[in-house]
Amino acid sequence: MRLAKFSILYFQCGEWEAARQLQEQVRAYVIQVRGMDHPACHRITAALSATYYHLDMFPHSIRMMREMVASSKRMYGDGHPQTLKAIDSLAQFLLCELALEGLSACNDVEDEILFTKEDIALALAADNREPDRARALMDEVLERRKVIWGEEGVYTLFAELNYGRVEHGLGDYQAAEARLQRILPIGTRSVGRTHNGVVLAEMFLARSWVGLKRYAEAEELYKRVLIEHAEGGRHKGSDDHVQRILAEWFLVECFDESGKLAQAHDAAEDLLDSLAKIGDAGYGLKHPLHRQVIKKLAEIKRKMSGETKIDG
Repeated sequence: MRLAKFSILYFQCGEWEAARQLQEQVRAYVIQVRGMDHPACHRITAALSATYYHLDMFPHSIRMMREMVASSKRMYGDGHPQTLKAIDSLAQFLLCELALEGLSACNDVEDEILFTKEDIALALAADNREPDRARALMDEVLERRKVIWGEEGVYTLFAELNYGRVEHGLGDYQAAEARLQRILPIGTRSVGRTHNGVVLAEMFLARSWVGLKRYAEAEELYKRVLIEHAEGGRHKGSDDHVQRILAEWFLVECFDESGKLAQAHDAAEDLLDSLAKIGDAGYGLKHPLHRQVIKKLAEIKRKMSGETKIDG
């Protein structure tokens, strides 16, 4: 199942075809070993459905989600939260309100309703469409989180973080920066700087700075994330942890966009070293991010030598 975990980086890289090939293999193996009615199969099925969606293979995507809904009903029953979450996923691909209607018929699953609305808002922002609807959904989620958990509750802070992600996805970098700057001290005080949620908020704050062309601040924050990861974070000594890999990749992009080509070159080389350490069977060298880094490194070398790429 280690291979299935690479889906996180596949989505970050946008390597949909490579993701499809790997996920189809993993899903076939899981079904053979454990059957369709198993949580592991549900997870890889959901990932594969999302990959199909991004490849514009909508019938395949919907078929995957319908199979997961049917399996969830067999495993848990029609009204179980897991079944409703499967319906939620299907609803997102159909761009309808089926899941919300089903969830709203229950009296004890408000959290599931709010998670659904966050998921829809993030999906809309990822495609940079229906910005008004995405913001309205997050306004509603955040208001309810504050009522239920308080202004500084953990779920409230995660809703704020997701709102910042929505704003970033919509290209509103100033709004994202202001929101993340405001919640980071609260999150740090509540759960500590090395908590995954806090680190993720720092990563998106740095990305907002890159969007605003405040490269020096973004660079400093990315470097701090990497240093703290190496010296004392939850995943100390884990060179293949997703957050570390992503921080290194974002730092390469930051250097490249700011014109620091020598630093971009060295950071890309360091990232290749990190990828080479993933797993014990050369998984990192086979990962699409490895190919993207190689491509980025070639582009950086061309820029450093004064060459220009000619399309066609």
